[in-house]
Amino acid sequence: MRSPSIITGDFLCDPSNICWAVMFGDTEVPVEIVQPGVLRCHTPLHSAGKLTLCITTGNRKVCSEIKDFEFRAKSTASSFIDFAPSSMKSTEELSLLAKFARILLCDNGSSAASGDDPQPGQSPKLKMNEDNWQRLINELDVGCENPLSRVDWIMEELLKSKLQQWLSLRLQGDDGTCSLSKNEQGIIHLISALGYDWALSSVLSAGVGINLRDSNGWTALHWAAYYGREKMVAALLAAGASAPAVTDPTAQDPVGKSAAFLASEQGHVGLAGYLSEVALTSYLASLTIEESGISDGLAAIEAERAVESISQRSAQLHGGTEDELSLKDSLAAVRNAAQAAARIQNAFRAFSFRRRQHKDARLKDEYGMTQEDIDELAAASRLYYQHHVSNGQFCDKAAVSIQKKYRGWKGRKNFLHMRRNVVKIQAHVRGHQVRKKYKTFVSTVSVLEKVILRWRRKGHGLRGFRAEQSVMIEAEEGEEEDDDDFDDDEAVKIFRRQKVDESVKESVSRVLSMVDSPEARMQYRRMLEEFRQATAELGASDKATSSILDNDLLVEIDKFTC
Repeated sequence: MRSPSIITGDFLCDPSNICWAVMFGDTEVPVEIVQPGVLRCHTPLHSAGKLTLCITTGNRKVCSEIKDFEFRAKSTASSFIDFAPSSMKSTEELSLLAKFARILLCDNGSSAASGDDPQPGQSPKLKMNEDNWQRLINELDVGCENPLSRVDWIMEELLKSKLQQWLSLRLQGDDGTCSLSKNEQGIIHLISALGYDWALSSVLSAGVGINLRDSNGWTALHWAAYYGREKMVAALLAAGASAPAVTDPTAQDPVGKSAAFLASEQGHVGLAGYLSEVALTSYLASLTIEESGISDGLAAIEAERAVESISQRSAQLHGGTEDELSLKDSLAAVRNAAQAAARIQNAFRAFSFRRRQHKDARLKDEYGMTQEDIDELAAASRLYYQHHVSNGQFCDKAAVSIQKKYRGWKGRKNFLHMRRNVVKIQAHVRGHQVRKKYKTFVSTVSVLEKVILRWRRKGHGLRGFRAEQSVMIEAEEGEEEDDDDFDDDEAVKIFRRQKVDESVKESVSRVLSMVDSPEARMQYRRMLEEFRQATAELGASDKATSSILDNDLLVEIDKFTC
């Protein structure tokens, strides 16, 4: 669209003798004289950017100074505001749309034939409710304040019906199992990113894993946390999603990102603090006594119970205003996260201590002596030997007997000749054994080298292999064999410092950061309530599903007995 432009200035040329024009870059457009010193024209079509502007005499001859002119992209916000009221549907049209959708989705014939009970593979949330449709139509007939929310509700019902059909087409056999491809299982990531918590139970009942990862290692919890879907995060955690799970490491991020980190990165501070607390408490719960070595007695178990899991937390309802209650909940979260972090670090310290104890016990022989004790005894024996030899009180009987037997030159010569022959015979036998298996060994190595090193790993294989390097590596390995235990301890320390300690500190800092923000505290309070509701709904749906299955089993038993 051409835009009108006004150009003002002092023009020295006489407009009666020449026909003025304006040149935008290389495009010349005619100009209209509004009054002396004011010109008006329409800009040519051009993409956003800067170009030169000048006044010409109609033949591309410049007769003014050259100025800069900028074409700017038109904002879409103003156009949306201008045309939004005209494109918005009225309540009468929405009422007609609701009636049309009810006819399509609420089929009385099929519902009467199939009964009111949902199928075992379907979620009760996907079942169409005639009362909800009638209530919506009545509200639209009377007049509602927010028609857009009603449009969203109709769209949600359409998606529910389509999801129900999509899952029913993929049901195989009578056992209700659903076989979805790897690409189709990614639907759990889409519904998590969109916040469709009503579709979660149906997708999970279809056999999709709650911690399924996509190509980048993102789980459904990562997608929900990234877009700040509070209800979806609560539903995923109630269904058993792993909060400490991280994405696949990359060159830019070798450690990976947790769901709490993604939420904090997008500005969802309260959600990030909630997920950090869940990650700390769940990770502490996964460290069992046998694996982590926290303790061996009842005192350690009681100490672990001091950390309150997220399933035991609930928002405080009494004792102050809404802001004061949110502050109390946030401070309780900080206390709980700090205790969990301290116990996690204590668990790894105890693990290192127990590892050193096992190493010391492993070094002891059958007489209960360690390597240090053996070295001390050897040093003492050397001192004893040197002391008695100097006094002439000690003699090696074995050496004396050998010297007596081979004291003559002829006996010693025969012994050395026989020993050389024995060594040669042994060398010939070993060489024959090696040559016998040489071809088989070479063929096996060549196959492994071509398949694994060249084709699978896309490397050079054994081409250009240098034996000197292998000798050096073997020598270095031989030197490092004595320090294996030391390297293992160092590896555990490095892992704890890079992975555990850093992640624990970041989680605690995210929980602390939400205390300073009232919005974050309110979001954390909402997450506590959402998780409580999601847990209650999950328990109710499990009871309903089990009762339906029990009724079906009783019907089958009655049919069998009849």
